[in-house]
Amino acid sequence: MSFKHDPIYDDPEIRPLIHAAWFEASIQVKEKYGEYDCNVVWLYQKKILLEKYGIKWRSPSDLNRSVLFD
Repeated sequence: MSFKHDPIYDDPEIRPLIHAAWFEASIQVKEKYGEYDCNVVWLYQKKILLEKYGIKWRSPSDLNRSVLFD
C-alpha cells in the first residue's frame, strides 16, 4: 500500500525543515504527554512549520483519510 504525502516534501529546500519540525514536535509531545502518538506529533509539526517557517504542510493523516494511523 502506498500513502499520499504532501508534495512540498519533495522540495529539497523544504524537506530538512519538515524533518526538523518533526524532531522538535516529537520532543514536545514526549515531554508533555510522556508517550509518542504520531497524530499528535503531526499536529505539533504542522504548527511549528506554519509558525516558524510559514509553511503550510499536510500530514499523512490529512492526505490519507481512509487510513488509521496510531
